[in-house]
Amino acid sequence: MQIIKDHKVVNDQWQYLAEKSDTSMFPDGNIIVTLKTWKTAKERLITRQSKLGIKLNSDELLPEIVDDLDCFELISLDFTPYKDGRHFSTARLLRERYNYKGEIRATGEVLRDQLLYMQRVGFNAFELDSSQDLNAALTAFDEFSTAYQPTANPHSPFYQRK
Repeated sequence: MQIIKDHKVVNDQWQYLAEKSDTSMFPDGNIIVTLKTWKTAKERLITRQSKLGIKLNSDELLPEIVDDLDCFELISLDFTPYKDGRHFSTARLLRERYNYKGEIRATGEVLRDQLLYMQRVGFNAFELDSSQDLNAALTAFDEFSTAYQPTANPHSPFYQRK
């Protein structure tokens, strides 16, 4: 599968681990676990040799993992349904309040029209469904050349530039 990461179409290096009752064994490689799996198998997950990510559904909030942010190289924030925008705030909090430097990935019902706004609050990776052309979606980042509001990404707003 391919995703958009840092304004490029790349092959996804991660696999989502389906929620399961037996958490005694985990596959090799980079995995993304659910919040429920993290809570039940935290000690075993921390000792793995591969990278670890976590997926938060739209009704799962940041305070549930904030003490463990150093354990995750990727945080996947699910936008299902697309009209639930709580994770816009989650991404911004991760970048600005908690200084999270890892990958923040938008998943679920991610729309091309949202990409620029998602990037502005801190997302740097986007998982679009297979019906969307990823190369065409890249143009969303270039639709506006000037920002007037401060954002979680490193570019200064227009009024602060010299």
